[in-house]
Amino acid sequence: MKSVPFSRVSFSLSGTGKSPDDLVGWKTIPHLSELLEKRLNRKFSHHAISTLLWRLKKSLQSIGQVGSLVESFPKLGARLRLKRGEAAAAPSAR
Repeated sequence: MKSVPFSRVSFSLSGTGKSPDDLVGWKTIPHLSELLEKRLNRKFSHHAISTLLWRLKKSLQSIGQVGSLVESFPKLGARLRLKRGEAAAAPSAR
């Protein structure tokens, strides 16, 4: 699997969407796949998205953040565990 920039994945997980709480909304795996495909001009399978989410959690842990900042649930999809409006404050890595 080719490397995908951390900022591309974290951007795709932030923003608007359905949410039962005051955190950023959930994005389904197919929606995340579409967003990444548009940004990176290549296809992303469900397995590829799952792998990217795992890598994102590990990357966050390696810079001293908690991996639980990235939430994922099969029926809901994934999101960054940030309050709405805080997405711009997400940690950035190069």
